[in-house]
Amino acid sequence: MAFTPADFLEWFLRDLRLSPRGGRMGRRLWQACGRLDFRGLAVPFATVALDVGSGRPVLLREGNVGRAVEASIRPPLISRPVLLDGRALVDGGLHNALPVWAARELGAQTVISVDAGAPLVLPETLRPLSARVGAAYRWHSAVPADVNGQIGFLAEMLSKGRSRRARADIEIRPSMPGISPMWPWHTGAAARRGEAAACRALPAIRRLLAAPSA
Repeated sequence: MAFTPADFLEWFLRDLRLSPRGGRMGRRLWQACGRLDFRGLAVPFATVALDVGSGRPVLLREGNVGRAVEASIRPPLISRPVLLDGRALVDGGLHNALPVWAARELGAQTVISVDAGAPLVLPETLRPLSARVGAAYRWHSAVPADVNGQIGFLAEMLSKGRSRRARADIEIRPSMPGISPMWPWHTGAAARRGEAAACRALPAIRRLLAAPSA
């Protein structure tokens, strides 16, 4: 069943939860994967989140799949971080929207990625100031998940600039001018552009998979 922009907006306002109380979209996603355990999956799967306390990426591949998915898409400040194993976790795409390293760690020998946009990068001249702001907010934070802790985390992350990332064997890059991930009415156009980009990449994908080393 297709989701409407209104469904997405309702889900966003409910913290992007995979739950019977997550609205129509959150409820359907919970029914699909919210009760699954990683150990029961037939295909290797993992999500990547960011630890607000340390600022480091966390590969989630154990326990409940629904909670891991929630942690990997939870926006800081707008929503509360997901608490897992004593860590406050938020959207891993803020640091690296294309975690090819995670696929390699799962054992993938061939990786085909989709680059739908890069995280915000501060100019180098502003990064020292961002680092000082981050340290100041961290100092006033009681716990990493509070507002001061999250602001400090974001400022420190921005001060580090663009993260280094591993290259995929094939990278699909849809054209996304005018598309905002925060605007649910753009989801249909984004999906169509992604499908068109994937179709253009099919010849290269077929050649890669047909190669003896693939």
